Amino acid sequence: MTSEAMGGAGEVEVRKDLDVVPLVPEAGSRSEARERRRAAHPERYALFSGLTMLVRLLLPLLGLGSLFAWLFDPIMRWMTDHVLPLFEPFAQWLQTVFAPVGRFLEWLFNLLFGWIPDISLGVPAWVMTTLRIGLLVLLAYFASRSNLKRRQKKLEEARIPESVGSSEPE
Repeated sequence: MTSEAMGGAGEVEVRKDLDVVPLVPEAGSRSEARERRRAAHPERYALFSGLTMLVRLLLPLLGLGSLFAWLFDPIMRWMTDHVLPLFEPFAQWLQTVFAPVGRFLEWLFNLLFGWIPDISLGVPAWVMTTLRIGLLVLLAYFASRSNLKRRQKKLEEARIPESVGSSEPE
């Protein structure tokens, strides 16, 4: 079951085994008006969902990362000076134990992908990070659009038996 986070009446779905059945909103309710707007403009709602995902991904990268780095920098320096030396012998032991595994994985990687030539285009790392975030946003957009279409189809299927059943005398 899902609902809108900020206290509004959101969409509600009931899971029956592996099938998801959306509940049909009451006639004249805010939920029905929202469903009509979604059905009229599914691209707009999917794009809004994708842009919301972009903000959710970029805000921590841009603002909160620098804030936390500034706040936690003294703690990290203290831990590096005082706590890390305590774990140094254990880290060296782990390195000696897992060194053969690392060599094997390196050999396997070179065997599988070593024939591919290394092409360097001189693209800065931030461009690749931005492209990855953009791909995630596109994925969120297409997933949201697919979910809206699926929900609209399920709502139409749920309304059809309702209208058929109402024509029969009780």
